Amino acid sequence: MSIKNFNNSFNNSHQRLGVALYGIMWLQVLVGIFRPQRGSKRRSLWFFAHWIMGTAVSLLGVLNVFIGLQAYKEKTSKSITTWNILFSVQICLIVIFYLLQEKWVYIQNQGAV
Repeated sequence: MSIKNFNNSFNNSHQRLGVALYGIMWLQVLVGIFRPQRGSKRRSLWFFAHWIMGTAVSLLGVLNVFIGLQAYKEKTSKSITTWNILFSVQICLIVIFYLLQEKWVYIQNQGAV
């Protein structure tokens, strides 16, 4: 869709952020390949760097979808309301699923389920 409707001159935030996200993802892969051994003093620093890069890619990726939808609206003058609602619902469901999965043992221990 982007090749058909947009020029690829990287003059908007969506395109630049997308390229930065690809770079961070590949950097995280390299950091993961060269991780220190367990018990090493550098392991906690590695874990934090690996975690922060993964979290940043996830959050910036969600933000980039909304930025891309806005760019699509500006370029094509088509409504993006339905897409914004659908993507927001999807993100909410993923967050609820994650929180339930994370706290499932706690919920069971409380006798709620």
